[in-house]
Amino acid sequence: MDIVSTLGLTNFVMQFSRISMYPFFDMAHYTLSIMKLKEQPVSCRYQGMCMNSGEMAVLPEDISEDESSKASEEECLLHSSPDIDNLIGAVDVAHRSPIACWFSGMLCCFGGAILASVLLGEPPIEPFTNNRNIILASVIWYLIFYCPYDKFYKCCNFLPSKLFIAGMKEVTRARKIVAGVMDAHSRYRNGWLAVIAVGWAKGAGSGLIANFEQLVRGVWIPERNELLRMSYGTKVTLIGAVLFTFQQMNYLPITRHNLIFLYTMFVVSTKVAMVLFNIHHSPFAPMEVALYHMAFSWQCTSTESHFQTEASNTGETLGTQCSAPLDASPEESESIKRRRAKKAE
Repeated sequence: MDIVSTLGLTNFVMQFSRISMYPFFDMAHYTLSIMKLKEQPVSCRYQGMCMNSGEMAVLPEDISEDESSKASEEECLLHSSPDIDNLIGAVDVAHRSPIACWFSGMLCCFGGAILASVLLGEPPIEPFTNNRNIILASVIWYLIFYCPYDKFYKCCNFLPSKLFIAGMKEVTRARKIVAGVMDAHSRYRNGWLAVIAVGWAKGAGSGLIANFEQLVRGVWIPERNELLRMSYGTKVTLIGAVLFTFQQMNYLPITRHNLIFLYTMFVVSTKVAMVLFNIHHSPFAPMEVALYHMAFSWQCTSTESHFQTEASNTGETLGTQCSAPLDASPEESESIKRRRAKKAE
């Protein structure tokens, strides 16, 4: 690229694109992934039953409304009591079942490789054949969860150390995307959508399979699906997968090593700034809002009145339908009551 050649960074960029990720960059990736696992909030096993579903508990029919609400609150508190072993968190699982916690940590570390293998029709257990990476990730997992007084976790969570680790982890993102894009492109030459999907899965697979990872720990919260609420890592990986796919198919006039360098510098600087200033929202939010208003919000204003008129018409129709049984015979009214009772059951 002209910018890289003008600055005289051609040799540096070539060497940077060939640098090995093992062990230091992989170590940073494993450390930050398992730290994120440990920092996940504690969830209630009955959260979907008591908090999210909005349905009251099954109580006797002769109980009053105030007593029923009080009883349902007591039941939810009873379900969420730690004495009944219903609080599920990564630290809690680490003390109850170290094997489940270890497997959950390995899913966070190798989720991208596992998901990419599934998409390509390869055995999903293939990432576990790399013994040195598994041993390295297991050692880091043990130190983060079981080091006395959390010394290792506190050292890694110290701001200067966390900035350094976060920057090193982002270096591995571009390499994973490139590996996924090249592997998929060797099989699907013209299937750019398949190539983008594999590259995206390779770089952000741990987030995309987060629901399965939570299920290993005994938590099922479908509202936390990554596709419904994409994080910064998932979004920037998708952008990188599109860019590297277009470069692989010769749609972008840039060499691979130059794109790796520029993309890595962008994600590293952005991530370090987010960690330094404690920014939790995505920096792409203004562009996402503008794109949404440009492409997806045209029908909202035009169909709002349509939905209102449709709802009113539906209400009138239901009103006429409901008023009809008033003039019905006693036998028909009894049959209607039986049908309603069956539906209620």
